[in-house]
Amino acid sequence: MKKLAFYNAMVILLFAGVAESGYITLEDSGTSSTINMPFNGYWDYSWSRMIYSSDMIGHSGTISGLSFQLGDSQDYFYLSNQKIFLGHTSNDASPTTSYLDPEDNGASEVFYGSVNISGKAGDWVDFELDSDFEYNGTDNLWIIWEDRYGSSKDDSPSWRYTDTEKEVSTYRAQDGSFPTESWGAQVPYQPNLKIDIDPVPEPATMALLGLGGLFIRRRRA
Repeated sequence: MKKLAFYNAMVILLFAGVAESGYITLEDSGTSSTINMPFNGYWDYSWSRMIYSSDMIGHSGTISGLSFQLGDSQDYFYLSNQKIFLGHTSNDASPTTSYLDPEDNGASEVFYGSVNISGKAGDWVDFELDSDFEYNGTDNLWIIWEDRYGSSKDDSPSWRYTDTEKEVSTYRAQDGSFPTESWGAQVPYQPNLKIDIDPVPEPATMALLGLGGLFIRRRRA
């Protein structure tokens, strides 16, 4: 009985402090909606940049999916030629209204393809990434979405957002060509967001006890 209790205690020690994997909510308090982010299908082309702080995420880990919250009901909405980039940034607000090439500014393309959207207002829409992104847990997270569909759609969805103190988001949309030379709008709000993140476990050391038990001690960075 004592051995079983000791074993259970060791299991608790082993998993203590390990962050939970799966979708975590970064922002979901706002109920207002916008058509501008993460993409604006009412125009031929659009882009958006959104910053989410490291304090909101809480730890490092492997990001494999994003989820945005619908602001209206959608029976079925399809859009091809969509790109998502993720990156690290020390900025806590949008640095410029100009278009920034994601890869030239250190972001990685994690999705390129089509999106299919359906659901009612308030539902979360998951976007599984093509490539995982290793988030360092220290810098803020930069999400860049590029809509390169090339045609407008009157039934483009809206998305719920939450107000922020700083202008953490920038967006731009236009017809005819992708707006790389156009100025965007900086706004003090960000789309409600969940991220699918698998935390990086803390390193641990192991030492055998005299009674045959196993003691696990976590190293401090």
